[in-house]
Amino acid sequence: MLAHAWQYFGPIFAVVVGWVLHELSDTIRARREDRRAAGRTLAELLDLRHLIRARVLLIKEIRSRTIVPPEAEPIIGNFISSLVGQVTQGMSDRYNKAVDSISGRDPLLAFELRSKDQLDPLMNTLRPLVGSDPAAGSKLSALENNLREELLPRLDALVYKLAWSHDWKTWVRVRWRSKNLHEASAELRSSLDSILKNVVPAPPQVEKPGS
Repeated sequence: MLAHAWQYFGPIFAVVVGWVLHELSDTIRARREDRRAAGRTLAELLDLRHLIRARVLLIKEIRSRTIVPPEAEPIIGNFISSLVGQVTQGMSDRYNKAVDSISGRDPLLAFELRSKDQLDPLMNTLRPLVGSDPAAGSKLSALENNLREELLPRLDALVYKLAWSHDWKTWVRVRWRSKNLHEASAELRSSLDSILKNVVPAPPQVEKPGS
């Protein structure tokens, strides 16, 4: 009886098992591709966040060492932007290609990630319009700094979301490495000290009584 039943249901069972294994294989393959796409996008977003945060920290460190007149802020901003521009060639293309790679799986996340790399191009377009007007240049510099300060928390949230999409271990590593992002590194401080010591006059020495 069982042998007779298996003669009919055996092929059906084999088809069902084959279909389940095929679907499982496709799911594993899709998950692997999703992780790769999330990893590529995360790497590009980390680069973008690092550059924006480095610029904010650099300006803060300069201000902590000397008084920056309002009319000098656009000059400093242009100088920093020129340095950043030398290391960001091709970054926008890589970033947008990475975002495209996750748009099919998570279109809402891709929507959130769009245009986050456009702050520097926008500022570079606005700077020539200011011209040599010190007041307008100072206001544009203040606007740029405020935009960067507002953008960073959003980038942090997107970084953590992408890290979780990759896997929980990546999320933990990103959270751990992000603890000291709000502080300038010792290398940056040392470099600024060596650059500014010949530009900024040393503070006057206060003579001690009886000396």
